[in-house]
Amino acid sequence: MRSVIVATALIASLTSLAATAQDAPDASAAKAVYTTADTEIGTLLDDPAARAVLDKRIPTVSKGENIDMARSMTLRSLQQYMQRPPSQTRP
Repeated sequence: MRSVIVATALIASLTSLAATAQDAPDASAAKAVYTTADTEIGTLLDDPAARAVLDKRIPTVSKGENIDMARSMTLRSLQQYMQRPPSQTRP
């Protein structure tokens, strides 16, 4: 359950980060808009602002020992591999 909540919070954070970039007149040309479905994790890790959001919301993602294997994945595709506590698994 906690992983699902954290993933949802990250998605909301990235959405607000993208909305902020779109609202600023000069930022739309200078900053990319990130989505959980289309943006690769490697791209997020390479952007200091996006990495700060990842580190705050899901620290295990950016500090994981196998993160290099997931750099070409999106957050949405990585979500299927997140572990759920035993109380949250379906029978």
